[in-house]
Amino acid sequence: MSTWKDYIEEFNSGNTDFLGNFGDDVGLFVDLITQKGLLKYLNVNASMEPEVENKVVLAFYEHHMPSYIEFLQENLSDVEFENGVFYFVGDPSDLSTLFDEGRNTLQKKTVEKILSGEGLDFEFFDFTTDNVYSDVVEELNIVNLQSLYEAVLYFSKDVQIEPSTELLELIAEEQGHPDFVIIDKNNVERIVDDRETFESLLNDELSELKGNLINLHHWAYNSAYEEEVYEEVWNQLDKFFVTDQKKWVSVPMYTGPAGSQKIASTVERMKLPIRNLPEIINDYLRWNVEATYPESVRYYGNYSAILTWVLDENRDYSKVYPPDFPDSSKVDKNINEMFNDYIY
Repeated sequence: MSTWKDYIEEFNSGNTDFLGNFGDDVGLFVDLITQKGLLKYLNVNASMEPEVENKVVLAFYEHHMPSYIEFLQENLSDVEFENGVFYFVGDPSDLSTLFDEGRNTLQKKTVEKILSGEGLDFEFFDFTTDNVYSDVVEELNIVNLQSLYEAVLYFSKDVQIEPSTELLELIAEEQGHPDFVIIDKNNVERIVDDRETFESLLNDELSELKGNLINLHHWAYNSAYEEEVYEEVWNQLDKFFVTDQKKWVSVPMYTGPAGSQKIASTVERMKLPIRNLPEIINDYLRWNVEATYPESVRYYGNYSAILTWVLDENRDYSKVYPPDFPDSSKVDKNINEMFNDYIY
């Protein structure tokens, strides 16, 4: 007569013929094993039918969490359990599968680039300003204004400026040669601060400087927009992960046969605390207990794929609707931070 120990050994070996003694009801067998406090001795293996495996894993969750955690760590390649928290540890671009794309939403390939941290290889906007005085000069902080004065002196060195505005006529008279103006340290601030005069010079003698200012605004504008899109992508992912705790970690890559593997190299992966992992996994398991063609956790082998499957079942993919234009305060911030990289 078989004992419970015998049944457990057969079950763990993948032989489920004995379930005839339980009406071929694996659920009943697991319930009885649980009632007798023997659940922790059950194992799951690749030879089991998916619905059998799924029922056991659900029982682990309800009655023996250590077995549940061990199973997920062994069978989800992108999950780690540490100090009571499940973490996603993997290539963040894999999470692009959690997003849907439509006519007015961000495309998946763009989401993938943002998540990978590679940055985008295109600009969202080609022409970002038609007036660098109001869009750039008037937004400069005191330090960058001083740098602009120096740049004006650099680009106007040895250039005789035609006095085409009232201010330039006045300066020409002050310098004693009414037909031209020499920009120097004594008058450069007055010239830059006078909008009519400086715009006239930017359109003529200081056209190269104007081009640099246009280029500065272009990149400040596009970078601000990219930053907003980046934030929105991660805001969407915050439903599933604690995104403000994301960090990059070095993960060892192994080589050699099982049992004697050695670390061959390391690779950078993102580490993210996962919100509600058991809820997602258990939804997947329950669906696949009753499904016509059930699959197990090991079928996908990683959390991001199972989460994608659950979102697909619920028709609940994330979508990113990019803004029409970036926040002007972010553009101004970028202008001042990037200024010295573009002025010359």
